[in-house]
Amino acid sequence: MINASNVEAAFVSGTNQRNNLGDYLLRQPEESTMSSPTTSPTSTFATPLTQIMRTLFIKFTVVNHTFSPEMDNKSSPLYKEYTSSISKELEDLFKRELGHETQNCTVTRYWSGPLVVVGSCDFLNTSSLNETKVKKAFDVGTNNHHTLGPYLLKSDPANTQVTAYEPQPQTTVQPPTTPTTTTTPTTTTTTIPPDNLDKYDIQFTIINRNFTDDLKNPNSPLYKKMVKKIEARLNQLYRGSYPKSFKYCKVTGLKLGSVKTECSCFFEKGSTVETDLFSTFDNKTNSTNWLNEFQLKPGSLIVKESVKKENPLPFWVIFVIGLCCFIFAALLALFATVCAMKYFRHHTASFKTQQSDYGTYLPHLDMRKVY
Repeated sequence: MINASNVEAAFVSGTNQRNNLGDYLLRQPEESTMSSPTTSPTSTFATPLTQIMRTLFIKFTVVNHTFSPEMDNKSSPLYKEYTSSISKELEDLFKRELGHETQNCTVTRYWSGPLVVVGSCDFLNTSSLNETKVKKAFDVGTNNHHTLGPYLLKSDPANTQVTAYEPQPQTTVQPPTTPTTTTTPTTTTTTIPPDNLDKYDIQFTIINRNFTDDLKNPNSPLYKKMVKKIEARLNQLYRGSYPKSFKYCKVTGLKLGSVKTECSCFFEKGSTVETDLFSTFDNKTNSTNWLNEFQLKPGSLIVKESVKKENPLPFWVIFVIGLCCFIFAALLALFATVCAMKYFRHHTASFKTQQSDYGTYLPHLDMRKVY
């Protein structure tokens, strides 16, 4: 049976003990909201919940992913995949660091550089909430701008912004001779050429994944997805141990058995040695057993410094060098032969017997001196 008591009880329960009615804060009455018919009711006044929620925007740069034109289309599968993943990471981070003050987070846009992300988060508008507090929570939750879940961030505190307005990419207008305008990102990164870094080849075997035909094709979605995850785990592992000298890791191949993984990791020149990298990987993976969700085969880890091979000389250069050496040797032999012949001819001529018009005179046979 419906009566005033039942309605009042439902109202109290539905307004969280007369605290809020949807977006409206309620003023606590001195008397019951619903009174008996014999008494005049004391009404509950509703005050609009003005600015109880505050939206702040967070801009940061992901360095292990690159911007794709598909990310400009909010209905594309790629946009939805990244937005779902990054939004969840942001929301989990702020709920972990700020607790109940965080309501929800979502990505609002992307642009290149390699991948700039702009997200918005709704917070309870408490007296202590401000951009500095949210920025500090982001710094702590990302380990000082290193990782946001599987995403590696640009290690530059100035690159991360927390503002009350949505950041926009900088628009650059071309000179008057060019009628078009182009949009360029506000943040750019400089990629260090591999030739200026120390390269280490790392191999290990993943045993809780099967090598399928898709993993034979580097262009298949499964191959790209697995490579992206492995690179993110390796980057997270080494960046935490070598924050200054480590640059990045790149998967160079996946092979059968179960999934043999070949990678190349790059560090600043002279900053580390292969034995240190081996020990770091072994310790961080529990004696080469687990790389996050990937189970590894113990003893399968190989770390060695990549030796740069000099390009061999072209065949025609080798041929010319050989021909020149042959001609030089032939000329040297000819010169030696001429010198030898001249030498022997000179010494042989000094022993020749003199000839005269009267015949050969042999002094030792002149017997006239005896008689």
